[in-house]
Amino acid sequence: MKNPRMKTSRGIPLALSNICNTCSVTDIEDAVADSRSGAELVNKLNRLGIFDKFTLDRETDSMVRLKCVDYCGNVEYLEATKDVPKEKQLATHITNEINCIFDYKAFAEQMSYEHRTLQSDFTTLCLEWLLKCREMYEADNYDGRNEHACRMGKALWDYIDSDKFMKEDK
Repeated sequence: MKNPRMKTSRGIPLALSNICNTCSVTDIEDAVADSRSGAELVNKLNRLGIFDKFTLDRETDSMVRLKCVDYCGNVEYLEATKDVPKEKQLATHITNEINCIFDYKAFAEQMSYEHRTLQSDFTTLCLEWLLKCREMYEADNYDGRNEHACRMGKALWDYIDSDKFMKEDK
């Protein structure tokens, strides 16, 4: 995890140095960087001797939010972002974009203006996706929502693997 930030329940930023009298900001940043989950971060921070104990408030694929309540009843949050692999970030971004009105033909046209190496890399990405679709089809790992994609992946890869495709390529 990375980028620890403190804020009040109203979203007002707080300095990390305000939460601990017996440790440094670096100790807090190290605890965040060395943690792989929210529960692990709670344990590491609570061992640092911070004034108030943290509890896990929320954890998603991309962030962790811890909550602490001081002796006056004030609520403060510590948030940290998780290291998300770039492949997952890209897949999420693509699916978010095509989940609304999206012009596939305009996208294909725009890709034709990109650098030739990037076009080749994108084609490789698309072929890998079609291969994954074929694997899902052959493992019977699909339903009505993705059946067409899986059938198409199988049909295209069966054609690519055939002798006919290799002869046409020459």
